[in-house]
Amino acid sequence: MNMYYPTRTVESFNLSKNDYMSLGPTPASEPCVQIGEDISLSIAECKIYMDQLLRRLGNPPDGCNFFLLKNYHDFGTYYEAAVCYDPENEQALDYALKAEAGDDRWDELARQQIIEKGIVKAKRA
Repeated sequence: MNMYYPTRTVESFNLSKNDYMSLGPTPASEPCVQIGEDISLSIAECKIYMDQLLRRLGNPPDGCNFFLLKNYHDFGTYYEAAVCYDPENEQALDYALKAEAGDDRWDELARQQIIEKGIVKAKRA
């Protein structure tokens, strides 16, 4: 999958009717690229995770979409996978909750992609 995921910040939701859930940069039991490492690897890792969630959950309903959440920290900028949803749309909320439950491990395709992109060579938590 070569999906396009827009980048947003927390502040971009201040005047929005939509809400979001942060999903983390990787499945729950997998290490992630750390702040201070190559930011392009961090972004790639998040995209691979969102692609994996799409493979498992299917396409999101209207009123729901994945995006890169850009976060600012004292030690640098970092990214997380996130899902935006319309809280008044029951199908969008249900999908977002399933995405938030996340995955525990990389699937085989994602594991292959993180190796190909050199992400596994980055320092791990």
